[in-house]
Amino acid sequence: MALALNGAACSRPAVDSTAKPVPSATETAKAETAPESAPVPESQPKVIAVPLSAGFAKAELTMDLGDAVTMDFVLIRPGRFLRGATDGTANERPVHEVTLTQPFYLGRCEVSQAQWLALMTNNPSLFLDAQLPVERVSWEQCQRFLAKLGERQPKWKFTLPTEAQWEFACRAGSAERFTFGPGEEELGQHAWFHHNARETTHPVGTKKANAWGLHDMHGNVKEWCADGFAAYSTGAVTDPQGSANAVGRVFRGGGWNDYPAQCTASTRDFLYPVGYDDDLGFRVLAVPR
Repeated sequence: MALALNGAACSRPAVDSTAKPVPSATETAKAETAPESAPVPESQPKVIAVPLSAGFAKAELTMDLGDAVTMDFVLIRPGRFLRGATDGTANERPVHEVTLTQPFYLGRCEVSQAQWLALMTNNPSLFLDAQLPVERVSWEQCQRFLAKLGERQPKWKFTLPTEAQWEFACRAGSAERFTFGPGEEELGQHAWFHHNARETTHPVGTKKANAWGLHDMHGNVKEWCADGFAAYSTGAVTDPQGSANAVGRVFRGGGWNDYPAQCTASTRDFLYPVGYDDDLGFRVLAVPR
């Protein structure tokens, strides 16, 4: 079946498809040049205007996954921002400056079940529909999907984003709790969460995108990141990778069953790499080899 992810939203057709959640270990190709962001105060996220290599010449990419299934990516330029929040949990403090020196492409939407099934043989999701985000996938299962995607597209390297890359992309130039501002009044326009999700996931890309064209960063399903969980640095850091020795892996963003305070740009949590949940999925990061 065909699957097109072009345009503002990520539309998907229905397909047929057919592991108990592990509790969290928490304390509770368009050839357009990518636009540069307008100058912003030093305290806010800022894109760094540096020359990009030929591999990053396009503002958007569409990858072929086979069987007429595609995946859209948006270019994220290097930049710096203040990571964390003063009013969040202890995991979100202290607020500190992060600089990202390398550009990357990030999936416009969370990985859908149709995209998962284009490369994998089984669908682990609780809520079954090709248009819905895949969930109940462990961090380790994500690695297998990314490896298969690399085999399909050998000129590209695919990973999960680091949590620094994820938060920078989620904020999309905002220094507030949400990409659209400090208050939660508009959250329903941007995310599926506890107040509007009706206890289920929803088709990816059906809520408003952020300023950089990314959908569902604040809700629908939480998203695995590459990092091992570790406490934040007290000073400025460059291209942080998290802890190499951590037992847990980070996930970011809100899910369909989360309240607004759990859907902010700075919310972070972790789970064992073999763990999974019905509100936890992922999106893909790509860089040219």
